[in-house]
Order: sequence, then structure tokens, then C-alpha cells
Amino acid sequence: MKKLGLLLILALTIVSCNDDDGVNIAYEYAPITAYDFPEFFEAGETYDLEVTYELPDACHNFVGIDGNSKEVSGGVEIYLGALTTYNPNLEVCDEEDDDLSRDRTIENFRIPTTADDGDVYTFFLLSGQDEDGDAEYTEVEIPVGAPDDEGDNTQETTEESSN
Repeated sequence: MKKLGLLLILALTIVSCNDDDGVNIAYEYAPITAYDFPEFFEAGETYDLEVTYELPDACHNFVGIDGNSKEVSGGVEIYLGALTTYNPNLEVCDEEDDDLSRDRTIENFRIPTTADDGDVYTFFLLSGQDEDGDAEYTEVEIPVGAPDDEGDNTQETTEESSN
């Protein structure tokens, strides 16, 4: 009798776990379409970096700028993407928004005091996917220390590199 009761409880537990009436949330990256970064970084300084991203549709909500970094010879590589959420159970998004472009600030991006002039911070901004589903990035290099020729690092992302 104890075994039958245990089997009944186990069966009810399994059936109750298959209940899909809860809220589902899925994540998706929105392409970063523009950026506003300084021409160069100074060791020990803090910067606010501006990025613009494009929501896939009005049913997506911004979560945050997601990223990771790694030290490489002569600098740092930083991968950034605009993370969004949506309800995957919606077959059609019926919300409307004329402008899906959004601006965000990455606040207090700090350059370590140990950074050397000539080091390069290379940002890889997630800009979309190619036809095979592989991530495409816009690559932005920011040197530590004032460069000899000055340029403007504010632009729309047009060049993409696969990584």
C-alpha cells in the first residue's frame, strides 16, 4: 500500500510539472546601430559610453547592456550586446511604436590606472546575424593615450565583421 501511495504522489508530481500555464519570457539581442565613444581613453579615468540599439518590435523590452571582456596582448577586447525580453507565446506582436530605436548609456566605464599608452580597447558591438545565424559585430578600437591624428568615433554602424 505504501508503494502505491508513493507511486500516486510521484505521478501527480510529474503531471503538475507539465503545466504550461505560467508566464514565459525569452531573451533576444537587439542590434546596436550607433555609438558615441571618445577618441581615446586616459588611464585611471571614467567614461560614459553611449550606444543606440533597435528593438526587433514593440513587444520587446530592454533588459540591459550585456557584455564580457578579456585581456589580450596590447589591450582588451570587449563584446557588447543590447539584451531584450519578449513573450514567446505571442504569435503576432500587436503593439505599435513608430520609433524602435533606443539610446543607452554605459555609465562609469573605468580605465585601470595600469593601462599603458598604446594599449587598445577593442569593442565588438553586436550588430546582427548573418544568413547562417552567426553573430556580426561592429569593431571599434579606442587607444589609451592621445593619438597622433585625431578622428571622430561617433557614427552609424555600417561596417560589420563576423566573429
